[in-house]
This record gives sequence, structure tokens and C-alpha cells, in this order.
Amino acid sequence: MRERFALIVEDNEDDVQLLRRALDALAGSELTISVAHSLDAARAELAIRRFDVIFLDYRVGPEDGIELLLELRGAKRIDPVIALTGRSDEYVAAHLVRAGADHYVAKRDINSAVLRRAVTSALSLGALRDSEERVAHTEDLEVANRELSAFAGIMSHDLQAPLRTVEYYIGTALECLGEQAPPRAEKSLCNALVAVSRMGRLCADLLAYCKAGSGERPSAPVDLGEVVSEVLENLRGAIEDSRAEIEIERLPVVLGERARLVQLFQNLIGNSLKFRGDECPRIRILEREANGAREIRVEDNGIGIEAGDADRVFTVFQRGSAVEGLPGSGVGLATCRQIVLQHGGWIHVETQRAHGATICLGLPVAEAPLQEPTA
Repeated sequence: MRERFALIVEDNEDDVQLLRRALDALAGSELTISVAHSLDAARAELAIRRFDVIFLDYRVGPEDGIELLLELRGAKRIDPVIALTGRSDEYVAAHLVRAGADHYVAKRDINSAVLRRAVTSALSLGALRDSEERVAHTEDLEVANRELSAFAGIMSHDLQAPLRTVEYYIGTALECLGEQAPPRAEKSLCNALVAVSRMGRLCADLLAYCKAGSGERPSAPVDLGEVVSEVLENLRGAIEDSRAEIEIERLPVVLGERARLVQLFQNLIGNSLKFRGDECPRIRILEREANGAREIRVEDNGIGIEAGDADRVFTVFQRGSAVEGLPGSGVGLATCRQIVLQHGGWIHVETQRAHGATICLGLPVAEAPLQEPTA
């Protein structure tokens, strides 16, 4: 159970001790209590943390406790507030509730039973508000991510047309100059052509990354064996050129979107073909049980991924140290992660292998709950 924090805003030390004794008598309350003898002291405490319950005196010396209450609610603070007063007055109670108090307790009525009801209710209310805030925050993040993804997608799509125009004019300039082109000019134009081509690939990769993270979670049954077979057909040229050996074991039927899963495995297998070592690529794709969960593994004998890069390689535009100087945009594995998360799954690099790389992932299997391996 996490530590719970209570704040007593009260200028009378006798009342503070009365409240402390009553709180200490609450079995299982486990409250860490802070005391503020003025509103400014309370503001300083509130700047440090959120409280699970606040006991706020109606009058704190010459100050009006409602002032602090209004500040809390105006700032959208969700800390539950139990207002305290030396008077048992229905008008005061209604005034406090209108200002944002969650409960009202007259000091003369304070005892363990009264506080138990008030504190239990306040803690439950706080947990509910915290849950609602988390949901709202998550929804805000999802909206922001969708907007950012849409913006990046539009930008990468719209950039491709002018890039193609620049590529065309550079190519035309090279053709016009022909053999009479000064060596320095020819070299500069060729370098510009390579840079434009690289930028075009980067835009295409970014657009694919944005599309991978958009839309609702797919849920149609898809045979991964058929998906991998389609991928191997798509990559036939690269497989034959590299003389790769590929072993595929029985793969499950998962819940997903076929086109995105093809993109997922095309990226993974394509990486194994691209980042190969001195030997011909050997790639193995299988499903197995690991630490109480079913995982799909893509294993190869390539240049591998350093343990320190295991998280970094799944971040867009970030690449592992082993592939520095090699072609690539640092978007492929980030796109894989987007696709897997869109399917409600998980993905990571196995860092215990001495040679090659192994990508492990989990996808919702049809008619079976998804579990991630335990550490």
C-alpha cells in the first residue's frame, strides 16, 4: 500500500493535538500528517505534494480558510478537503460545501468514529478523482499524439512532391552537362542527388510510422504463417541476393490487421537481411513459451544489437551503435513498435545472445489471453 498524506491547516495547537489523537486511533489509516499554522504555510506544503485528505479550519487565525479552499478548486486540485469549524452552523456548512469542501466536521463532534467516516469517504473520493484525472490525461495525450501523428504524416507526404521535383531537376542538370561537366560541379550535383534521395526515403518512412500508429485497434483473425509467407515473397530478391537461409516454425493465428502485420514482419526480416554479418544470413521465426507467456521470436546471425541500445532502437530516428555508418533512417523498429502497440501487444530485444539479434514480441492470439513474460 502506498503512503498516504494528510495536511492539517489549523492555528490552534490544542485542536491540532485533538485531531492527531483522533487520527492515530483510526486503525489502518496509515496517514503521514503535516501541519500548517497559516494559509501561507499550507500553500508551501501544497506546492510540494498532493494530499489524500486536507483538514482545513474555517478560521485560521485572522485568515479565512475558504480563501485557500477557493484557490485549490480554482487550480483544479483534486485533494479532498474536510472543513473544520468551532461552530455547528448549517449556514457555515452550506457555505463551505459551495466553496468546494467535500465534508464538514464541527470540532466539538470530533472523535474516532466521526473521523473514520469522513476520512474513509475522503480517501475513496480522492481515489475516484485521481482515476478520473488519469483517464482525462490519457485521453488528452491520445488526442495530442493523434494530432502530432497526423501533422507529421501530412508534412512527410507533402514534402515528397517538391523533393521529387528537386531530384528531377538535378538529374536533368547532370544529363545536360554530360561529359563536359566540371568534376567539382558533377560531384556536388551527385551528392545533392544522394541527399534528396535519402530525404525522400526518410519522408516515406516517417509517413509509414505515422500510419502505423493511427486508427482503432484491429481484431480480425490473421494467420501469421500466411503473413510471413507473403513477406518472404515480397523480399524474394533480397533473400536470393544475400543467399539467406530462413527457417519458419509453426506460427499462431492472431487478432490484428493483415496489412500492418505484413509491414511488421517485412521490417523485421528486412532488418535481418540488411544488417547481416560476414556470413550468409540465417533467420529463424518461431513461437515459444517464455516465462509464462507465448512469444514470437525473429532470430538472426547478423551484427546484433548492443544491450545498451535495447530501448533506444525502438525510438523514432534513433539507431543502435552497431549500425552506425550503415544505410537506414532509424524508423523501422519504431514503426514495428507502433504496430505491435496498436495491436495491444509488446515488443523487446533479447539482450542475452552473444551473436546476432533476437526480436521478441507478443500479439493477441485468437481465443487466448495475451500475457507478457515475467522478468
